[in-house]
Amino acid sequence: MPKYPKASVCIPSYNHARFLPEAIESALRQTYPNVEVVIVDDGSADGSLRIARDYETRHPDRVRVFTHPGHANRGISATVNLAFEKATGVYYSGLPSDDVLYPDKIERQVAFLEARPEVGFVYGPYDLIDDAGRMTGTQRIEDLSADADPLERMVEINVVPGVTVLARREQVARVYPHAEGLVYSDWEFWARFLALAPVGFLDRPLVKYRVHGSNTSVGIEPARHLSHTLAVIEALRRRAPELGNEKFGALLDLRLAHLRYCAGDPEGAARDLKASAAFGLPAFERPDAFAAWVESRGREPFHPAGAESPDSGFGPWAVAQLRPVLGASFASAAGRLVTARLCAEDAFRSHATDPARTREMVLRCLRNDPRWLGDRALRSLAAEALVGRGLMNRVRRLKGRLAGGGD
Repeated sequence: MPKYPKASVCIPSYNHARFLPEAIESALRQTYPNVEVVIVDDGSADGSLRIARDYETRHPDRVRVFTHPGHANRGISATVNLAFEKATGVYYSGLPSDDVLYPDKIERQVAFLEARPEVGFVYGPYDLIDDAGRMTGTQRIEDLSADADPLERMVEINVVPGVTVLARREQVARVYPHAEGLVYSDWEFWARFLALAPVGFLDRPLVKYRVHGSNTSVGIEPARHLSHTLAVIEALRRRAPELGNEKFGALLDLRLAHLRYCAGDPEGAARDLKASAAFGLPAFERPDAFAAWVESRGREPFHPAGAESPDSGFGPWAVAQLRPVLGASFASAAGRLVTARLCAEDAFRSHATDPARTREMVLRCLRNDPRWLGDRALRSLAAEALVGRGLMNRVRRLKGRLAGGGD
């Protein structure tokens, strides 16, 4: 291998004429000495193609520009795929046409991968800029390389910002192409990549991600986010067998169970939940592990707000589905833990407006799981609910005076 193996910076370009020059310049100004810039214009109508061609004319040995046949608009996935096909580097880096690379991005990441031949790709955090290029903050990113089961986390959420990645071309070729038609195709792509090769993490921002009025991944409403997420996990599940990773398939079934439930498909959700339970994932090893998994579902941005109660919603439904699969003993224990947690949440929601409801929920929580007595906030809530807020406030004032030495 040459001392400086070629790295390809691939720019899918679409109607970002005002940002494109800065993106191209950031690729050309890399401190790494062997970088090619591959630009694919996706049918832009704002002069982006002319800008790209101008750079190709000025830097014919470093910049190459392509379009789809007939200068068609094919979408981001098809454009990224064409860019990869035209790239010739040993290393691959994608750069959206509205973002910016720091000058040492490629150099640092090539050094990282050269020192770790087992790693398929490396990624990291990024800085945030506005449409004028002003710094607005830094986006910290989870380190999957430190996770005991990175695939499990990646099934939950995409924590790999593609713009920060440098990947080995030979490994990208195993996962190629990006799925056309998927809005969150990056997520599906990097999840499959992770199922085949270890990941590396470099904890320093090497990219500026631009937030502006036409970002495609910012401000998605919950219903659309649910639809896009479900499409990604379904696509991964269809392709899971070819990856030869049975646990990956079971993790996807578990994820699908909640997504389908939220999408109004309880039959499909029950099928997927039972399939994942039969595999024996950690969530089904102990009732408390399952209860913790159920609790985490409530934090999903598309989980139906207010639809979860101690007697209805996803938690009680899921426990009922598991009874014939894992047995009455497991289901009963898990049901008590789920009920206790939902009662505690209900108590906190109602304490300001419905003291009777709060009292009922606190007592029910403690009957199902006495360990909640160890929760300081619930103990305080229980005291207020049982003896009254006025008396508790007087007790607190008295304790305060005694602690301060007053009479």
